[in-house]
Amino acid sequence: MDARRRPDRARGRQGLACWLALELFEECGVRSEKTLARARRFFARFADTGTVPYGDHRPEYNGTGNSKDSLACLAFAVKGDERTAALYGRLCTDFPAHRVKGHSGGFMGFFWGSVAGGFNPHHPDYRRTLDHWKWMQHVGRRWDGAFLMPHSVTGTAYMFQGPVFNTGGGALVYGVPMRSLRIFGGPESVFAAGERPEWLARALELYQELKFDELRRTVKGDTLRGRQLLKAARAKEMDIALSLKKAERALEEDNPVMARAVADGLDAMCGGKLRRCRDILKEVGSGKYRTILEAAKRYDEYRWLVYTVPASREVIERLAASKDVGIYARLAADLLATSPDASKWIHTGALCLRRYWDHKEKDPAALAGVKRLAATKGGNWTQWMSMKWLRENGHVKDEFVQQWQALLPAVGMHKDKPPPVYRYFAVTATRRDRDQPPELSAEPPAEWRQPDFDDSRWTGAEGPLSSERGSKLKPPRGAAQHYFRIRFEAPATLFARSSIYVRNPGRQARAVVYLNGHCVAWVDPGREEWTPVHLKPSALRFLKKGRNVLAVRTKGTSKAFDIGLYAQREVR
Repeated sequence: MDARRRPDRARGRQGLACWLALELFEECGVRSEKTLARARRFFARFADTGTVPYGDHRPEYNGTGNSKDSLACLAFAVKGDERTAALYGRLCTDFPAHRVKGHSGGFMGFFWGSVAGGFNPHHPDYRRTLDHWKWMQHVGRRWDGAFLMPHSVTGTAYMFQGPVFNTGGGALVYGVPMRSLRIFGGPESVFAAGERPEWLARALELYQELKFDELRRTVKGDTLRGRQLLKAARAKEMDIALSLKKAERALEEDNPVMARAVADGLDAMCGGKLRRCRDILKEVGSGKYRTILEAAKRYDEYRWLVYTVPASREVIERLAASKDVGIYARLAADLLATSPDASKWIHTGALCLRRYWDHKEKDPAALAGVKRLAATKGGNWTQWMSMKWLRENGHVKDEFVQQWQALLPAVGMHKDKPPPVYRYFAVTATRRDRDQPPELSAEPPAEWRQPDFDDSRWTGAEGPLSSERGSKLKPPRGAAQHYFRIRFEAPATLFARSSIYVRNPGRQARAVVYLNGHCVAWVDPGREEWTPVHLKPSALRFLKKGRNVLAVRTKGTSKAFDIGLYAQREVR
């Protein structure tokens, strides 16, 4: 469905975002009368009858998440329909728990809902809420000014996109109290289409020609439009100065790629009127930086594969040792010094997926890129999807499950071995309310993870936990947390490495694993396929010859849980 042509028929927030954009375009002189009339008529019918649905359906009453009502509020506000905007604005502020929910996380609902809240007629109450949130935004601010909102607010799918994705929404919420933009409730822009007095038409020509000094002599700040234009001129003049300074510094640091990118963008913004931009672009393309530009191409081509393709690592090592590749010698050295498990790689998931995914079956380098993505620690959905495809197509085989000693065999991987007995305890929800956290039954004592804990009152049955027919151990209805204690025998303790192999399905499923009372692993949010978790060598010191206990606590597990412990003997 083409949301750009029929925003009234588009599903959910996509159509609403297109409608809001068209309302703003109209102020700039881009006419879409028929499309706007249909969109206004379509979304107006949900005002004061419920919340906006995901399609051409009845109004919904189960929440205002995924920014649907927020975007409707902003579109009606731009259109000038204050009454309807206020109705949607109240939905966004009066139901905050619902606003930040969504099937893919709360990011869209959080930042668009916060912007829309300014149109709630009870604005002072809303403003105090924004002031209270400032601490969270300050904590989420990075060293480079970017924003990273906590995953408990925005959802992990958005947080793992990194600062490039998150900063736009974070900055919007940060700027709401200034009321400077149209979507913040600000006045119509001085650049809006329509009739203009002669002095303003002349002043806008000076602005487009970048004649800021003459503009300041011509325009007085005693009118709203005059103040707007003077403010815009100051901002653009500062932007030009800072951008030129950044491009020139990049040339000084032998970084012509950065200089070209900044000069290119600035030249487009200024309509080709800045001679200094043309000079920088001419200098970059003159041949002076040919070696560095070639190094930049090699760096960009091979940097993602430095941990999966030995030839790629060799290219990066040569760049790090080169004397004539400018800034790329330092960048290559920093890359080689960065651990493959470093947190910086988390935010590259979506970028790598776009770069390699479509070519993975034909291009060996793309396949290597997907393998790197699958191995990224904490890589969220891009990592899970890559690993699932690699397993299904035989590119990744967890051979240690068959080759290492199974101290505790995973039932699903060893049908020929007798299943271990799981001692099981469940924490269940005794009351559920959409607007309140659920009330839960009592948790087990803190000593539940210790090997000598008395679990005789716990449920005992052959594992694994499963809701399938025929299972001997099924989760009770309403289970919110699961506790497991599994005894096993270790014939020896002389092992070099160890890993657990776990299946913990559930979109938000997590697990903590204890060996004889000591925490040895945290398992990231679960997925349907089996997942290896390689333990640190220090975990083996908790293993005893004879009887051992593996204790696990899970939260968010939906249908099943199965786990195995494997170890590789030392070679002497």
